[in-house]
Amino acid sequence: MELKRVQQLFSELYGVIEGLNHETSKRIDVSLALSNNVLQLSQSILVLSQQKHFVAGAVLLRAQFESIVRSVWSLHVATDAQVNKLSPPLETLMESSSNKLPMLSAMLEQLDQHSHLVHLMTTLREFKGSSWSFLNSFVHSGHQSVVWTQFRVPEELHEQLLKGSNNIALLAFINIGLLSGVEGIQKRIHSVAAKYPDCFGPKRN
Repeated sequence: MELKRVQQLFSELYGVIEGLNHETSKRIDVSLALSNNVLQLSQSILVLSQQKHFVAGAVLLRAQFESIVRSVWSLHVATDAQVNKLSPPLETLMESSSNKLPMLSAMLEQLDQHSHLVHLMTTLREFKGSSWSFLNSFVHSGHQSVVWTQFRVPEELHEQLLKGSNNIALLAFINIGLLSGVEGIQKRIHSVAAKYPDCFGPKRN
């Protein structure tokens, strides 16, 4: 996979969502901010991939996954009080904490109760099942972090990391589009992604 292809993909996807307007509400603002976090992290992972900094990229990939889960959870499940915890006033930011929010596993369980999110949940569950323990080892400076700093990272691992990041980024683009309420926006985003199948991980049945 050529990194130039990934850059072209993102350029087209940003073109679709550029200038979109969104309703103003705390819930939408929080979900939108978290989806934008996903895209910022994705751009950072792309830069790290260019430099072959695999360990740092893996740490950001875990953060990226948590951001998309929280983005969807804050929109569909979180109470008003929980939404407020995620976006406290700036003057109390240093004193505020979101540590009383549910753990990621609990957020996923709550999202599982929403039947209209079944396809999204399949994607999120597959990612967590296949990658969570692996990525946590990097976040906590475990054996994966040690080994892949000492030894050359196989090219296929670099590619898997970048494709995993692209998969999550696509979910963020879709969420940003849906938050706008623009008719047909999801179809436009999928149409762009369909032109770059080599930039994404394989679809699973």
